[in-house]
Amino acid sequence: MFYVRIIFFMERLKRVILAKRFIMRPCNQLLFLFLLLFTATSVCAQQSASHVSKNKFKQLSEQYDLLQKDIKGLEQQRLQLEQALKDYDTKLKTFTQGLEVKEHEYDDALPESDADQVLAASRQADAIHMSFNLQYLQLQNQLQNQTRQFTIVSDFMNTKLEAIKKTIKKSR
Repeated sequence: MFYVRIIFFMERLKRVILAKRFIMRPCNQLLFLFLLLFTATSVCAQQSASHVSKNKFKQLSEQYDLLQKDIKGLEQQRLQLEQALKDYDTKLKTFTQGLEVKEHEYDDALPESDADQVLAASRQADAIHMSFNLQYLQLQNQLQNQTRQFTIVSDFMNTKLEAIKKTIKKSR
């Protein structure tokens, strides 16, 4: 459609020149025609570039919004993991305290002549306690690994987000 306007403009200009019997030398006519064609081409290119930059800006804005949503989701997952670790820690402490209370009750209920039985029960309780400590350490390691993964993903997404922001600023 824009090309039709340019052609119409060129025809109109040609009529004006011919109506006034404007006399030009052939080299000037060629130069004038070349200048007119160059002007039309540059206007078309500017309109095309403007359209492309609007589409690029829209795409970058959509990517920016998606990255913001992803970061919020990752942050919520991290908070959930921290809460789960705190819950497990409190349950483990409660169980350990209950186990120690039962152990003292058992020790008080046994006569001193049953020292071997008490020692065996104590060893068994220590083994259970060590088992829970091992589970707790494993959970801590898992949380640390997930936190590291979250940090890596978060840093990557923040870097990508910054790059998009810079691109958006450049396109404005």
